[in-house]
Amino acid sequence: MISIFALLFNQSVQGQKIIPEVVCMLPDEIRENSGMVVLNDSLILFHNDSGHEPCVYLVDDQCKLLKKSCITNAQNTDWEDATIDAKGNIYIADMGNNKNNRKTVHIYKFHQDQLADELTEITAERIEVTYSAEFPAIDLMYDVESIYWHNDSLYFLSKNRRVPFDGISWIFAVPDKAGIYKNISPIDSISIPGISRYTSWVTSVDYESASGVLLVLGQNKITAFSKSEFDYAPWRGEQTLISFDHFSQKEAIAFGNAYVYISDEAYPNLPGQQLYRFPKTLLYDILGLDIHLLPIDYNVKTAHKEISDTLDITFTLPFKTKVGFEIFDTDGQRIMVGSSSTYNKGFHRLKIDVSPLMPALYVVNIIIDEQPNALIFKRVRSEDEPLDKFYKKP
Repeated sequence: MISIFALLFNQSVQGQKIIPEVVCMLPDEIRENSGMVVLNDSLILFHNDSGHEPCVYLVDDQCKLLKKSCITNAQNTDWEDATIDAKGNIYIADMGNNKNNRKTVHIYKFHQDQLADELTEITAERIEVTYSAEFPAIDLMYDVESIYWHNDSLYFLSKNRRVPFDGISWIFAVPDKAGIYKNISPIDSISIPGISRYTSWVTSVDYESASGVLLVLGQNKITAFSKSEFDYAPWRGEQTLISFDHFSQKEAIAFGNAYVYISDEAYPNLPGQQLYRFPKTLLYDILGLDIHLLPIDYNVKTAHKEISDTLDITFTLPFKTKVGFEIFDTDGQRIMVGSSSTYNKGFHRLKIDVSPLMPALYVVNIIIDEQPNALIFKRVRSEDEPLDKFYKKP
């Protein structure tokens, strides 16, 4: 530990610096968390690393444990990272390989709908990955702790434990479909700046397709890649080093709707078992990206498609802006308009009284920063509403 701190204090780190906000202390059930998926800015999924049950843990933005769900057809040999695709499929990477003695590793895939309240067991599909014939490599190139999804493929990066340390992280890729993939070799590599593997090895990664930003996590910094000319290779973009104000065993990083989230696990004499975040607007500013020119997913949702009285809409804002709504019938006639109000950045809930509407299908358009976000809902009659309420009056 003394040698690690000596390296920290002697390391010259160039680039930007941020101080992430400490959100909360994670529950003891995930004190050894290793992977994270942000479902939205109020629901986050975690898993532990090797030696633990093959389970995932759903927590809220106050670190309250909401649910534990276990994958019945999986084992946790060394779960290291997790990611989610555009359709809501979650991938758990059982790819930890500290001794480089695992030639075949696995990725477990399941849909987020299996996290429904009444379910406690998950059945996963399996993606089997067998490394190339030169395995095992003498430079520890097959130790993987990070994974992300992009355009129907899964990308994973080696931890860069090479001795002597040179900062090289190898990049692999496989399709996101269940199956067996053999003779997998690196498709490319990147160089992570630093003089020590303890501060520069890759512990997690995440990619945001809307901004084209790839974030590579280390234990005291992020290496960000942006503005790549190649959609399939974001690591070929501009590289920016973003350092933290402290060192800890950081294990996971993930994009949310308004924030970037980071977690670390408990470790003696170090800060840990905490959830951190910083605004995506800060990240975009550091990288020189104009947030207003980026396609933004405001995560506009309604919990119920059939409504008798109150339409409950949730959304997340990455910046302060105006929000309004309008409702159309199936003929395209606008029958209800809500005045715009200014909301601060963060998670919000909008309740709309639809009880005056006749039972029928409607479209509600949530207008955020002058951008439309349409949802279909059905107004239904509640049990205590008299039928004559809906008769046409002469």
